[in-house]
Amino acid sequence: MKKQYLAGALIAGDSLLYLLAVISVIFFSLHFIPWLQVDLWRHDSLYYVDSYANKFVSEGRWINFILFPVLKCIPAAVASSLCYIGLIAFVYVSGRRLGLLAPYAVLMAVLIANIPLFRIQMEWPATLVTSYLILWVAAWVADRLPDYLFFPLFSVLFFGAVSSFYFLLPFLFVRNLRFSGAFRLLVVWSLSFPFGYLVSNILVYLAVGHGVEIAEWRNPNPVNGWADVTENTLRVWEGAKAHYAALVEYSTLVLLAFSAFVVWLVRLRTGGLWSVGVAVCCSLALYVTTIPAGIVISARTAGVAWAAVFLGMFLIDRPSRMQQLVLAVPLLLLSASLALSTAEYTRWYRAVTGGLVDNTDSLMAQLPSAKQVVIVATEADWQATIEDIQRRTNTAPFLTERMSSPLYWRALLLSRGYAQVILCPEQNESWDCVWAREQLEVRQADLMRSGYFGALRAGDGRVIWVSSSYM
Repeated sequence: MKKQYLAGALIAGDSLLYLLAVISVIFFSLHFIPWLQVDLWRHDSLYYVDSYANKFVSEGRWINFILFPVLKCIPAAVASSLCYIGLIAFVYVSGRRLGLLAPYAVLMAVLIANIPLFRIQMEWPATLVTSYLILWVAAWVADRLPDYLFFPLFSVLFFGAVSSFYFLLPFLFVRNLRFSGAFRLLVVWSLSFPFGYLVSNILVYLAVGHGVEIAEWRNPNPVNGWADVTENTLRVWEGAKAHYAALVEYSTLVLLAFSAFVVWLVRLRTGGLWSVGVAVCCSLALYVTTIPAGIVISARTAGVAWAAVFLGMFLIDRPSRMQQLVLAVPLLLLSASLALSTAEYTRWYRAVTGGLVDNTDSLMAQLPSAKQVVIVATEADWQATIEDIQRRTNTAPFLTERMSSPLYWRALLLSRGYAQVILCPEQNESWDCVWAREQLEVRQADLMRSGYFGALRAGDGRVIWVSSSYM
């Protein structure tokens, strides 16, 4: 009778875990399915640039440089799906390597996939495909390569794509972790990181005659003395403080505190505190490694730091079935909180991009087909357009760059099928821009209007597109 009772309890516990896993997937779908319907991306997404050479020189992303023609052809919905598959597979395999039950590993993987910062990063979907697929491959080969080969190899690969994902790799090796194992893991992992940077620099040097030159928009401050070390450390501290404060805010402080308390109770029985130390190092590494160059870490890149925090909490070595069931409750609550935040962010992005696309399509329906469009616009008009859409849809961005640059005009019209787009802000005095302004002065009566935009047929397969100040 006792055996039957225990068997029934195990079945009930496992069934409940599977139910919680299904619920977590439903929360994930609340933001993922709407995301697949987006069809306008950030202005410097691969879909709207003609070459990856500048990114290769400024960031050393040699894999993306080589695969650039292929990546441009991957539909954004497919790219986003591949990214999430790679991320979920990585976390799932990490959990299963520790003996976690399948539904618990799913819960943990979906929690990480619900982090809103990963969604923000996916506004450049084609750029990220290679990184997430490398992360997926790393999960499957981790037990087939010795660590002294595994980490240098994947350091090289991640520097060829997006290097920040390298900081998650130690979570594949936290089983049976003691002091000596944790020390070796951190040493091999940390020493392998600059190797990838070195290889990228060599490849850039061979291609253009000099090493990686960090882009100005990253505000680099290379270390030339202790004063620079101090300044860069303070800059890193301010950025990290803001990102971790956002983690608390969007995870909900009460849920985070409750989760930490439950994890603490479980870890009192299971031990494995060395893995927590590894998680802390993984989370902070994103910031510490930028001190020599003094670059600014954007919020979207901090998704890796958030992931390390959550993996450090819930990725526990061989907990019992009951312990996994207990942990599943705060896991699901946190996952739901993050999913709702991500859904709200997705609603803003869809509202803004959808409003722009609908308005553009409405005007394009009145125009003949054209190969080239010349945009005459002001930055103030673009910002006013975005603000009006946000006000009408009652949405607002968070933890991301606002869509304030007129360069989004170019991305918008390229996304609608124009082959060539020339942007003419106020200060541009090129021949095309001078010609377009002259046409607007003499043919104002022919201007077609639709909401935020206006357009003028210019002949020769060209259309002049204007913002509200010129209407």
